[in-house]
Amino acid sequence: MNKVTIAILSIVALLGTSDSRIVSAQEAKRPFTVADDIGLTYFYDLGGGRAEVLFSPDESYFAVWSERGRVELNCVEDSLRIYRRQDVEAFLRHADTSHPVTPVWIVNRSGEEGPIIRDWRWLPDSSGVAFLQGAGESVKKQLVLADLRKRVIQPLTSKQEVVGTFDIRDREHYVYTAFDRAEREVSQKRRTEPRATTIVTGHSLLELLFPDEERIEPPSHLWAVISGKRFEVKQDGAPVAPVNATGWSPGDLALSPDGGSARSRDPIIVGNTIPAPFPVIASSQAARGADA
Repeated sequence: MNKVTIAILSIVALLGTSDSRIVSAQEAKRPFTVADDIGLTYFYDLGGGRAEVLFSPDESYFAVWSERGRVELNCVEDSLRIYRRQDVEAFLRHADTSHPVTPVWIVNRSGEEGPIIRDWRWLPDSSGVAFLQGAGESVKKQLVLADLRKRVIQPLTSKQEVVGTFDIRDREHYVYTAFDRAEREVSQKRRTEPRATTIVTGHSLLELLFPDEERIEPPSHLWAVISGKRFEVKQDGAPVAPVNATGWSPGDLALSPDGGSARSRDPIIVGNTIPAPFPVIASSQAARGADA
């Protein structure tokens, strides 16, 4: 059996949970309503994103992302349904007598607008799924871990941090970019104030190219958790943050296989003013230095 077949079956199994409602609707022959439309389950981002079905690294499980509206709660609900591969294979072998495949765990998150669950990925040891949680395009993004073994959802960052990008090995080893919400409030206030004439002298090229009113958000800080120790990555005492080609959006990150070091795939900014020509590295040695 190939992965495509299993992915399709998982969706069929998910739809199977609504069979009774479909039959009931057919028997009543009632018209399709706005509430029905809102309550439809989508397996792809309505903004144009692709359908998301991801296998765990050991291929024992796979997760299906979906989204629907909850009229009774006046919210959007995102779900990650995690299926055991062997359950689907057993269903294929005995399709005539088997009950619809049910997920081993369903992770539900809700908010005012979707998507709520984004940038989700399996942990390398297949023990859970990490994702960014936050409603729609809101900047209120928090890094969260859904622990498959314990069936618990654990936040890995505080609610005061707004996470941009991340990479993770396990709950003891991960790296992410984030800024404090208080920083964003100050930045927004500055953008609403009348801007005086800019004097070029004394300003960096970065500040001239990206004036305050053009910045989507304040520059992120780079944080790392290595062997359970959390610290901010700095260079010569100044905060460090990777950025992509837009100038201020958080850059991409990569954690080493052993989780002992992290590297930015993009250029970095040191202290928000000095472009650094090399990727930043956060390591266990840096973690020990942070404790000093």
